[in-house]
Amino acid sequence: RGLGDVYKRQHGRTRCQAYRGEADWSFIKKVKDAVRVPVIANGDIKTVYDAQKCISKSSADGVMIGRSIYQNPYSLVEIEKEIFNVVNSPTREEVVQKLLEYLDKEVKEGTKVNHIMRHTVGLYHGQVGSKEWKRYLSDNMMARDSDFQKAKHIMTIVQNNEKANQTSQ
Repeated sequence: RGLGDVYKRQHGRTRCQAYRGEADWSFIKKVKDAVRVPVIANGDIKTVYDAQKCISKSSADGVMIGRSIYQNPYSLVEIEKEIFNVVNSPTREEVVQKLLEYLDKEVKEGTKVNHIMRHTVGLYHGQVGSKEWKRYLSDNMMARDSDFQKAKHIMTIVQNNEKANQTSQ
């Protein structure tokens, strides 16, 4: 252990399965029982409930969440609430405000707008305004030559989405 932290990351699907089929969390348990390092489980974990069920079935020491975060990055807020008992979670509007600050800094250092914004497409997943958010990003922020000035209009879309979601609840 003097060389740093050691752990085993184990996916519940085989390479042949690729993205098809269900993850086999019982296989992860076999791995956990066979090694003496912490095991981090991965595969079919999309919600807090999935994470808890996976840990229960696999005896893993933790979980990793992969593709589902791209589909719904705001689900990390739910995880923070449920697992880490975070009380003051940021709204999507607050997330976008911080994102724009970060984007401004990164663009000045040479990072392309689309390299950052492509990771935010799912921010309004399952919410009123999701289509408008995705359309604006697709039309204005995903091209290689996207301009930071177009990012400033995003706050109008976000504020409209927040109002719409408050009224629909």
